Amino acid sequence: MRSLNATICGAQIAQKAKEFALKMGWDFEPTAGWMWRWQRRENIKFKKIQGEAADADTTAAENYRNEVLNTLIKDYEPGDIFNADESGLFYKALPSGTLCKGGDKAVGGKAQKARLTLLS
Repeated sequence: MRSLNATICGAQIAQKAKEFALKMGWDFEPTAGWMWRWQRRENIKFKKIQGEAADADTTAAENYRNEVLNTLIKDYEPGDIFNADESGLFYKALPSGTLCKGGDKAVGGKAQKARLTLLS
């Protein structure tokens, strides 16, 4: 499912485990402890999903590039056409994590949201 960019949660895993147990004739109720041990045994980690590549509609982008873009730029000289991208610079932001001893408490505060928008 991850190769299809599907988001998977613990409840879905527990439900599938219960379905498999029923098919095998076992009386099984997945618990939080079972889930924890299964994740540790199978080296399953919770990871934040990031990035936008999975959201891209590549078919529409190809269609736009091949059919729409040419009609938009036909009246312009090649030297007058350029590409630009914008990015946010959070110039007051501190790192989101730190190294500390295992028993130390995490100290935090509100993240600074002051930003500049850069065009490159």
